Amino acid sequence: MRNAPARLAALAVTASLTLSAAFTGAFTGAASATAARTPSHVHAARYVSLDDCGGPCGQWTVSMRDGSALRLTDARTHPLSKHGRPVKDMGAPIGVSGDGTRVAYVRARDGRVVVRDLRGGLFTMPADALPRAVERGSNLALSLDGASLAVIAGSDSVPVRVYDVASARLVGTLPRGHHFVGFSGDGGEVLAAKGERHLYSFTRTGALLAHSAVPEDGPYALNADGRTVAFMKGQDKQRRVVLWDLATGRENVRIWVWMPRHRSFQMVEMLDWTANGQLTLHVEDDVMREPTRMSILLLDLATSRFTVRDRYTVRPKAWGFEACG
Repeated sequence: MRNAPARLAALAVTASLTLSAAFTGAFTGAASATAARTPSHVHAARYVSLDDCGGPCGQWTVSMRDGSALRLTDARTHPLSKHGRPVKDMGAPIGVSGDGTRVAYVRARDGRVVVRDLRGGLFTMPADALPRAVERGSNLALSLDGASLAVIAGSDSVPVRVYDVASARLVGTLPRGHHFVGFSGDGGEVLAAKGERHLYSFTRTGALLAHSAVPEDGPYALNADGRTVAFMKGQDKQRRVVLWDLATGRENVRIWVWMPRHRSFQMVEMLDWTANGQLTLHVEDDVMREPTRMSILLLDLATSRFTVRDRYTVRPKAWGFEACG
């Protein structure tokens, strides 16, 4: 759950970027299967949130890109403790696909994890997908297209489980002690962390692809090749986007970002591969101001150009929010 006190890596974003010459041909022959696509955001979600009543309350609200809102009347508001009582100071697990077309949540009447397609359709996961004993502190994460679902239990004793949404079939688990970071750009691989700044890429079935320590904190994004991780490095005029090879443990490419002075402070909350040569940045504008204002920026790695996909203000009465990718 992303809320005002919980911040990730900082970045002031401006209009001028220059691409390192080392990028030329960097993905030549890469195994990436991600298509260069721009997801349709007509009737797609921007984020989901609960009301703030001094704590989370009400029903989950899906705020749509066209300005409308949808209530998830069948979704659980609070997680249950192992004794079956609502944990009133927490929001129940929920996740939004990167393209904003699907929402994963816990159904209130029976505790089943479901994935709702906002264009129509509901996929129900197996009854044991999220055991009630570990529901508190758990989370749900969908891939960019919503075809893959990660169920992250609120206990290290239960490994991360990966489901194929269409078939509701468990396709794999991560080794115990590995924490889910995100799906790759095409949803076929999983990025996980263990220990301090040690990243691992796995197939959906849980087979290890590559591992490396990295020099910076997240947010991180895994390319569809299963080995290239993007993250931010440096400060002020030394800020850059780094493409790191988990197989070799080395930096492949750096994309420099020059930042003139700003009156407001901005932070990158999420970083995602949305095509083989494209990163999407969720940037919170003017961090110290409420309500939260977000800019969704597309960075074309081949041209080093930013374009604005979306800008919005989170509704003032929201208690935290979970955004699409």
